[in-house]
Amino acid sequence: MEMAYIQAENLKHKRTFTKTLMVLAPFVTALMNFFAPLWFQLNSYNWWYILLYPGFLTLTCALVEQQDNGKLKYRAVASLPISQNKVWNAKIGVSGIYSCVGNFIFLVLNLLGGFAIFVINEIPLTIGVGQAAAGTACIGYCKPVGNSIVLVAIKKGGYLCRGYS
Repeated sequence: MEMAYIQAENLKHKRTFTKTLMVLAPFVTALMNFFAPLWFQLNSYNWWYILLYPGFLTLTCALVEQQDNGKLKYRAVASLPISQNKVWNAKIGVSGIYSCVGNFIFLVLNLLGGFAIFVINEIPLTIGVGQAAAGTACIGYCKPVGNSIVLVAIKKGGYLCRGYS
């Protein structure tokens, strides 16, 4: 996968909701958990990885795939003298980067919120910095496989819904 393809794919999403979603979803998770300070870190991990992250991942992959699948239905990309396989791999790479950045933002917000609750309410951290970083790294390492599966399902599902085979 060449870096130029990833940079071009990233540039397509310069002023779109995809990059806003990358920051907004972790913030919503952190804000929801300030109402239960005793279980802030555990609740935030439960809310993020069980409810909000699957929706974030699916919506991010759908928005990345839909950028070229608008009115022209990939005709603008298909007419270029570039490898279509590399374009698709760049889409997978960009959605993987966006999901890793979203996970990193969630990690930082979770740790900062845990420290804030420790300072304000003197409630100790339930998940340490090392545990949180290791868990986020494991999730980030496994994401390219998940992103490619979601993108393929979205693409094939869209063709099946329109009657293409």
